[in-house]
Amino acid sequence: MVFRIFFMGIVALVVIFLINQLMSYFSTSKLEKFVKEDVPIEVSEKKVIQVAMKNGGKTTIPEVCMKTNLSVDKAKETLTSLLEKNVLTIQMTENGSTIYSIIDMVSDQEKNEAIDLV
Repeated sequence: MVFRIFFMGIVALVVIFLINQLMSYFSTSKLEKFVKEDVPIEVSEKKVIQVAMKNGGKTTIPEVCMKTNLSVDKAKETLTSLLEKNVLTIQMTENGSTIYSIIDMVSDQEKNEAIDLV
């Protein structure tokens, strides 16, 4: 009788341990996929440009992180790459916030009114 109670206790502990390990495994793997950092720079650049265009051609680092799931480091790397390629410029607000703006952002009206150069 005592052996049976002891055995059931051991079995219960093993089951609880295994369930905990499975939950840990699946939670970690989902989290790792969510903040995956091996996004090619071309893909992250496209995401950043999309975010900026949806916001009138302007964006910030936190905004990029929130709307693309890129980490702060990856967002900064991507914005720096776009600055170096002369796609973005940096602006500063009165309170010191950094704003990244698309250089060639034009309205549909401006596109339609453009004249041929050749």
